[in-house]
Amino acid sequence: MSTTARIAEFEVIAEENIALDTPLGPNVARNAITATVSSQFNPAYGADKAIDGVISEASKWTSAEGVRPPHTLTLDLGQTRSIAGFILRQPSAAGEAGQLNATEFAFQSARSMTGPWYTETYVLTDGVAPFEARSFIAPKDLRYVRLEMTNPSIASFDHYARVPEFEVIEFTGLAAAFTAAPTTGLSPLQVQFTDQSIGDVNTWQWTFGDSSESTQKNPMHTYTTPGTYTVTLKVTGPEGNDTMTRTNYIQVNPIKADFDTDGDVDQTDFGHLQECYTGPGAPISDPNCESTDLDNDNDVDQNDFALIQQCISGANTPTEPICANR
Repeated sequence: MSTTARIAEFEVIAEENIALDTPLGPNVARNAITATVSSQFNPAYGADKAIDGVISEASKWTSAEGVRPPHTLTLDLGQTRSIAGFILRQPSAAGEAGQLNATEFAFQSARSMTGPWYTETYVLTDGVAPFEARSFIAPKDLRYVRLEMTNPSIASFDHYARVPEFEVIEFTGLAAAFTAAPTTGLSPLQVQFTDQSIGDVNTWQWTFGDSSESTQKNPMHTYTTPGTYTVTLKVTGPEGNDTMTRTNYIQVNPIKADFDTDGDVDQTDFGHLQECYTGPGAPISDPNCESTDLDNDNDVDQNDFALIQQCISGANTPTEPICANR
């Protein structure tokens, strides 16, 4: 009886729920019924200054002297709202030195002002931009939200939180959103696109980045040429229209079966693959055989033979572009 575990593949899938987009809609942080902070420099730099709509050096929340991070700004929005995302205005947006900008912070939510707090997204940034904005792929129903500052400034000697303005944006209409799977793989790559738009949608217009389009809600599309593709979805409905673009979203890789790089895929290349055969799940031990793992699963098996057979052109006959090693 064998006691050896054999695992061909173990995958951990992360839910994609945040985008580097500026959310559109009203700023409901200004209407918060309660705003508290973990500490404040003095009453003139309290929580109210971070949500008053004024972006200036004189109107900001500043944490207390000698208090090290994390620093927190906590809001009760008054009722559960459909939140599209948030915007953190950095000190440089208010005219202060850029080295005072935050580089690490989290946007959190809870069921009450006392927590426990769930991190919706954690932001790591170089602190160069005057503001940091994030949009949820699909709006979230939230009432209690918190900004947690873990690295409140670029300057290592400075531990103050300085927030000229923290904006929580409510979703009020139609919003285009989508995901795809897989987003990377060998050519030809078949991709399933899934609409996740919010609101009353009547029509969908997809552009896949390779001159192909679709009006289906959840189209399947096959990419036949290696490259990186930007995908756009435009949705329309009674409330108007909205567009989401995901730049360089789909990565289609060549098969690269021309092992000797002579411009063709022939018996020489096929023979090299035969010499490197390991079988399913058996790791490659010969460095000269690493290139024969055409499907990138760390072995050389029948799946790799099936791929090279797609590329056979014969001696001195140029192979298809998807099979070239250049």
